Amino acid sequence: MRGRRLRTVQGVLVAVAAFASLRPIAALDAGVELLFAPARAALELAAPAVLLPAQAAAPLAARREEQRLHGELEARAGRAARPQELRLPVGVRSVAAEVLLRPDGRLDELEVLLEDPRGVPRGAPVVWGDAFLGVVERLPSARATGRQAHLARVRLVTARDARVKARAVREEGREPRMVVGGIVERGASFALAVHSPEDAPLPEQPVVLDEDAGTELAAANGWRLGRAAYGQDPLRDEPRLVGLEPEVDLEAGLARVLVLVRSTEPAEPLEAPAAGAWIPATRGPLLEERGRSAFPLRSGTRHGVQAGAAVADGLRFVGRVRRAGPLASVVERLEQPGATVHATALVEGGDLPVVLGRLRSLGVAPDGRLQLRWAGDAAVVRGVVPVTLWTLAGEAGVPGGLLIGSCLLPVGPGPHTLMTERPSSAAPPAALRVRVDGEGSR
Repeated sequence: MRGRRLRTVQGVLVAVAAFASLRPIAALDAGVELLFAPARAALELAAPAVLLPAQAAAPLAARREEQRLHGELEARAGRAARPQELRLPVGVRSVAAEVLLRPDGRLDELEVLLEDPRGVPRGAPVVWGDAFLGVVERLPSARATGRQAHLARVRLVTARDARVKARAVREEGREPRMVVGGIVERGASFALAVHSPEDAPLPEQPVVLDEDAGTELAAANGWRLGRAAYGQDPLRDEPRLVGLEPEVDLEAGLARVLVLVRSTEPAEPLEAPAAGAWIPATRGPLLEERGRSAFPLRSGTRHGVQAGAAVADGLRFVGRVRRAGPLASVVERLEQPGATVHATALVEGGDLPVVLGRLRSLGVAPDGRLQLRWAGDAAVVRGVVPVTLWTLAGEAGVPGGLLIGSCLLPVGPGPHTLMTERPSSAAPPAALRVRVDGEGSR
């Protein structure tokens, strides 16, 4: 009788497992994970030492140099967000904001953390350097407190229903006016759509914002939208205006922005909240998971860890959490082919950081260097130069300023393969840190 009951229980468990494998249930997965967590921990503790290779701490001098470069990157990134050739109009102040993520994956919106939300109106223009990006669409509730009181949403000029008035700058003669907003396909990329132009601008003529005086948007008049992009007209066999080439990579090149606010009062000092926090985490056995460059992390959703979160060794970017369970997670390293990261390059002795946008991993080359595919931009550098690569904020869970590695940045149209020297060895250390949402140390 006891044997029959045991077989019945076993049959039920097999059926439940089979059903769950066909149709995963979050609550069931979490329960199973909690049930087997003690056994997993015991197995990891009993694992042979070879599975958890010891790694000496990086030389202190190397860490100090990375910290110096990080500080230099932060300073240059702050300068890059400020106007370069333009000046703030009289009676207009700027409010710094850090880009956190694209809410719900929508490429036409940004969630930002305002340094000082006081006095920022809905519809205020958002800029980066001398480029116009969009407008503040949503502000925190008046009852919001703490970090929530600093969160806002920005709608980019790429949105389908976005429309702003613009004009093409000419040294002499009439400057044609037009309406800009939305996007048009341009091969593998896109251009800002141009509507009802009085005359087609020339490629060398910048197109700038030119809204009616007295409106919120007019505070950003003169900020650039882009330059004319032309393609071949298949019907007339002649060049035709396709749209505007944006001044900045609007898909993967935004980290810090400025909101322009009409105000004659200077901003008061305000202790802005942190964009996120770091918590310590311990790496599990370094094993290849089905051929993937991945490893387990002994922290999960009960510790605040979410899928997509950055994992770092000090300032060194290791990878991102691919899957998070209640007590443990799986980290996909950047060495995994197909892994992506938004990046910026720091040129030693240069001025502003070079925004590269999205890099895609091609895996590790035979010589041990990491291969990163970059779309390329002939305008960013004047020759092959050595650079350090850093993460660029703008993706959920990944802050800017984490060291990716060093490489030679080539010139000319891409795509290019960046042969990158990673700062850490093939085996990340056992003690790591993972990014979580909320207030805390940067």
